[in-house]
Amino acid sequence: GSAPPRDPGQLSPADLVACHVLHSIGSDLSRTKAIKEELVEAVTNASKAALGKDFQRAVLVGSNAMHIDAPGSDIDVVVFHGAGVQDVTVLKDIMDGLDKPQPGLPAAEFKLVATAKVPILTIHWPAPVNIFCDVSVNKEGPENHVAWVAQCVALDPPLESAMKLLKHWLRQRRIPPAKEGGYPSLVWGILQVHTARCSVMLTWDHDRVGEVLKRVAMFFERFASQQSLSG
Repeated sequence: GSAPPRDPGQLSPADLVACHVLHSIGSDLSRTKAIKEELVEAVTNASKAALGKDFQRAVLVGSNAMHIDAPGSDIDVVVFHGAGVQDVTVLKDIMDGLDKPQPGLPAAEFKLVATAKVPILTIHWPAPVNIFCDVSVNKEGPENHVAWVAQCVALDPPLESAMKLLKHWLRQRRIPPAKEGGYPSLVWGILQVHTARCSVMLTWDHDRVGEVLKRVAMFFERFASQQSLSG
């Protein structure tokens, strides 16, 4: 015979797995939150020292600012300034400022990609920190992306956790990130939002975890095969 109906207050096995993964992600992120904030402050201080009165602001962008980061996610910072110098020169000056002993931090390692369309300074604080930070200069796009994701989540709150689960899945399946030739995290987020907005099945109920899984399931239903590719 058919299985008895599930108590609306009872979590299904899939719900329990999702809750466990999200809790694990949250626990891991909470352990690195303070050190990430310290690293962003170090980049900000080095930028202020490098630019002086021309410094305007240093903005956290990327998945950390969007609150869809996963354990091991890089930090992304954009430094805005009014100095009439090339971006590469600014990044070199920031690198020189960070290439000094930082209280409580291991010596940083640097990689400056000066020939790219958007010059990037990658900073790596090795173990026990083991966190990477990408710094760019005067790029408004990443800041606008953060604002766009915030608007999407405000209209559909379960999307935030759905994006975290999707990013977790990408890491577990070793899907190449942008640095290895894959899509940036933002592209996966856009696909997630696109799927939700195109669905006629989205309704709200009391089950928050169920709503999150519904959005994840719709993503894979739409993009799981070549025949179902869309958008």
